[in-house]
Amino acid sequence: MRSTTIVTEIDRSESVAEEAAFLVSVILSDRRLETPPLDELEGLAEAAGCRVVGHMMQRRSKPLAATYLGSGKVDELVMLAKAAEADVIVFDN
Repeated sequence: MRSTTIVTEIDRSESVAEEAAFLVSVILSDRRLETPPLDELEGLAEAAGCRVVGHMMQRRSKPLAATYLGSGKVDELVMLAKAAEADVIVFDN
């Protein structure tokens, strides 16, 4: 006897509305700041229905290939995102 698995597609727009988002901005040395770095990203996240639960910024001359952030910032990000009970981490770059 053969079993059948039924997969139900989740409507992504409904699941995003329930996500807690932690926002991260990496400010590269060649980037000019005309507005606060996370204002636009926060607006986009909220427009998508996310609830912003935290944010972090790091200045770097260039991103690290493996982690984008420096290793110390990655550790800090993990700790802060867990403490804020973030479902998703959103980078602005």
